Amino acid sequence: MAPIGNDFFSAHSFGFPYSLLPFPYPMITFLHGADNYRREQRLRELLKAYKKKYAVFSINTFDFDDDSDISRFKDFCSQQTMFENKKLALISNVFAIKGSDEAQHILKSASTNESVIAFVSEFTDEVARNPRDRVVVPKDLLFLVNTPVMTESFDSLPDAKLAFFISTEAKKRSIIVSPEAADFLVFALRRDTQLIMNELEKVALYYNDAKRELSRQDVELLIDYLESPDIFAFTNAASRQGPVASKLTPLERLFINQEEPAKIFNIFAKNQFIDLATVRMLADYDIAIKSGKLDYETAFVDLCLR
Repeated sequence: MAPIGNDFFSAHSFGFPYSLLPFPYPMITFLHGADNYRREQRLRELLKAYKKKYAVFSINTFDFDDDSDISRFKDFCSQQTMFENKKLALISNVFAIKGSDEAQHILKSASTNESVIAFVSEFTDEVARNPRDRVVVPKDLLFLVNTPVMTESFDSLPDAKLAFFISTEAKKRSIIVSPEAADFLVFALRRDTQLIMNELEKVALYYNDAKRELSRQDVELLIDYLESPDIFAFTNAASRQGPVASKLTPLERLFINQEEPAKIFNIFAKNQFIDLATVRMLADYDIAIKSGKLDYETAFVDLCLR
């Protein structure tokens, strides 16, 4: 079976209803991709569905980075059970068995063992910007993306689709986020879906209003940013009395990296170590920015020149 694909709008992208399981039922399901949140969400859905379908009472976990767990999995597959229709296995670190013919044979055998259902979930990233950061399925494990294994991929979503996904997940949590708020979450949290969902939970608990559409400002008040070293370099320099160049250089680096200005400003304002004079200046800038008299970039430059 070829990979099902990564079409965001296909049924598996949001998860099948629990009554809809793949047919014929695969003995091994391989989930992979860089989007950990959607991949693990899908894994939970499948586990719940199979446990309901086959009256399974337990899930056995195996870490293939541990040789003893590979042997334990072999025994698990061969053992008979009187109380369960099927035995479920959850396998992690499957790429650790590349180069091991014996371990691969054990796993391949499970794909035709009708008493065992195995789930494998692994991080892969075939399109990372830096080629050295790419993670692909090892050549000798490519059987995981072919019949009879069922494969689903969960690559990182493009920004527009991720923003739509955020809006959909927000509704599940009984809140509505504006398109601007969804876009802000995408950018401010570096497209980390798991982190975005964690922050969305926080927003939902705070506002708890299914009728009001939350603005970017509403969301921005609550989230914790992914704080970069460049931002700290700038905020630390700008809060000290020093040469103008020592402040403008890290600021220029932030501009080049297209860091979100509001994000920089809020991180700066939350810094508990800045002096009172800087706090007062930031408060004045905040009023001027919100009244439309100043933008963030101009405020940063003015702060550096003081």
